[in-house]
Amino acid sequence: MTESMITSWAEAEMAAAIHMRSLGFADSEIAKRGADKGIDVLAASGSAQVKHMRKPVGSPTVQQFIGAAAPNSVALIYSLSGFTAQAIEIADDTDVALFTYTVEATYSPSNRHAQTLAEIGYVDYTLDSQTERFQKLVDGVGTYLMEAYSFAGNVASAASSLAVATLRRRLEDVQNQLSAREDGADEAGLRSEFAAIQESQRRLLYLTEVFADWDSAREFSGSLPRMMMKAIRVEQIALAVARDLQLTPEDDFELTMDAWATN
Repeated sequence: MTESMITSWAEAEMAAAIHMRSLGFADSEIAKRGADKGIDVLAASGSAQVKHMRKPVGSPTVQQFIGAAAPNSVALIYSLSGFTAQAIEIADDTDVALFTYTVEATYSPSNRHAQTLAEIGYVDYTLDSQTERFQKLVDGVGTYLMEAYSFAGNVASAASSLAVATLRRRLEDVQNQLSAREDGADEAGLRSEFAAIQESQRRLLYLTEVFADWDSAREFSGSLPRMMMKAIRVEQIALAVARDLQLTPEDDFELTMDAWATN
């Protein structure tokens, strides 16, 4: 790279490898050509694809990389020009971390999974597996997973009897205000509120689907990083749903916010 500037695809791959190391993938290296199946940067616990292009990465690229990424590893995609909304949605559903970079070699998370990596980094749970420290770490992760899904399950259960009526009533109120078009009405604000309520409905639907097809053996299998990222996402959505519906302990719902803040 010239004076820290990315000027070619090869330099973009080298910069991505350096960025992955900063996230905790200490052994990240540029993958060998010819047998990478779309993998540009490879680590023992992570695989990355780099898209040094002038257009946003679309959903087909994300879908293809899901199959190419190494099994039981964190999948990452780097893009110079960002990602389409469809690509971000698919990546969120399949635990792929998306990062957008600049020619100055700065990186910003483009979805929840990338944000998690940027904030807490990647921990290689396979190292020192016989040590007491490792065992405590595994025990702690197991406790967190159980509490995260228990918390989300409580939200889903409490929301089931309240959500439809609450969200429908809020949507109807906003629709009526938009239809009335009264003088001085903040139409832009109402449309923004309408979109926010629809997003609340999508979050609730996601949470409902997680527990409608619940399989603990499936959720608690695979690599610890992938399980952690999925659990963190479920927890974040559950917290958002609890806020959306203004759930309280009086709704037969155990909301232990202090306990969550310390985990």
